[in-house]
Amino acid sequence: MRYLIFEIKHWLKQPMTWIFLAINTLMIYGATSSDSIQVGGSFGNIYKNAPFVIQNYYAVMSIITLLMTTAFIAASTLRDFTSNTYQIIYSTPVSRNKYLLGRFLGATVVSVIPMIGVSLGIIIGCMMPWVDAEKIGPFILSAHLSSIFFIALPNAFFTGSVIFWVASRTRNSMTSFISALVLLVITVVAGNL
Repeated sequence: MRYLIFEIKHWLKQPMTWIFLAINTLMIYGATSSDSIQVGGSFGNIYKNAPFVIQNYYAVMSIITLLMTTAFIAASTLRDFTSNTYQIIYSTPVSRNKYLLGRFLGATVVSVIPMIGVSLGIIIGCMMPWVDAEKIGPFILSAHLSSIFFIALPNAFFTGSVIFWVASRTRNSMTSFISALVLLVITVVAGNL
């Protein structure tokens, strides 16, 4: 548990977490507040904050943020190897499995933070005065929460576990990103089939 908390605290201090959150927020804000920007296609006459639209944005952004998740997971996994401290850590009475599990879970939880930018972008975009009020439905908190817990978190966990396994086996960040690209291609091909 303490390794999980340590990892989360580490990433909350890093600007990369907040930059990724801002990027995702701005992308979805643009798609929500403007008809000329699209993320994941056009929705026609559906409310801009309808549960279907929210889930669609989370699904599309889960694919886009695959590389963001890879950055968190690979950096957490390889931090001890790049700084040559793994011999010290693994020679102490620290349980290797608990240590690595804490690192993995901490990085996975933090990799969901940029995905919250989808909800922030929708909420802020719907508040803009130039958005037609007829295209805005009621705010449904459960749509945002279910999208986070049923789309963003499982996707981050699955891709994170694959990236973590590759990074811990190869100890190379390049192979981690290559495996993320392979996952991206598999996702796109599976979606088209």
